[in-house]
Amino acid sequence: YAAKFPEAMWVGWPETSTGGLATAGIKLLLEKLPRATALVIGPGLGTEPETLAAVQEIVRAAPVPLLLDADALRPEIIAAARGKRFICTPHAGEWQRIAGALSPDENSVLVLKGSPTRLRSGGTVYHSCFGGPVLARGGSGDLLAGLAGGLLAQAPDDLLLAAGRGVVWHGLAADLLARDKGQVAVQTTQLLDYLQPALHHAAHEIL
Repeated sequence: YAAKFPEAMWVGWPETSTGGLATAGIKLLLEKLPRATALVIGPGLGTEPETLAAVQEIVRAAPVPLLLDADALRPEIIAAARGKRFICTPHAGEWQRIAGALSPDENSVLVLKGSPTRLRSGGTVYHSCFGGPVLARGGSGDLLAGLAGGLLAQAPDDLLLAAGRGVVWHGLAADLLARDKGQVAVQTTQLLDYLQPALHHAAHEIL
């Protein structure tokens, strides 16, 4: 599958007997983390106990800011991230799962996906005016995690800036897609084609 995307850089990881990430791969990642400026973890992860145990160990050891999404949004993983600088990006169902484990502080930014998407940093809440029903599709959150994670890698000292820019970029791309194709018969992968126009639009008409 990875061969279809020659621009992607990837590293093999030992698997469990059922295809999850084995703890034997932790060393491989930790060896490479000093070269990174951010770590996104969660999309496509799965929920095998061994995989989740590996994630907890990685989160505890990571020397870089984190973005936690999808299957990494679990109370035990949030607990492992305490004292770290991280962004988490739950939808409403995932938020119910982690709400009791996540306390507002300056070391974390919460992105609560929905209509509207809200960001919480410390005691301040921000509402995004971009996005809509186009984003209520599988894979949309994975795209946001990648966008915000990439922006976090560029600005690892400013969690809110990375999260906010990611939310606006993601939502504006959805708005442009809805304008051109409607809100019903569209696919998440079509959002990719609107990331560049959304960035151009933001640079020239919003900022």
